[in-house]
Amino acid sequence: MSDNKYREAFQQFDEDGNGAISSDELRTALRSAFGEMDDSEMENLLAMKGDKECLDMDEFVAFMQSVEASRSE
Repeated sequence: MSDNKYREAFQQFDEDGNGAISSDELRTALRSAFGEMDDSEMENLLAMKGDKECLDMDEFVAFMQSVEASRSE
């Protein structure tokens, strides 16, 4: 997916409009972008973001690109 698509997704999934994606919003975005996944896979993906509570747009784009790369290996 291109940077622009991830930026559009950020706008869509930032449900409260605060300019950041929370863990709950990130779960929704991951399922939308990559389909259903079991809880352990979801937790492994969320662990990739580290200790950050929320991701801003640039962090979200980088994170989603990283997830996409890891899932295509």
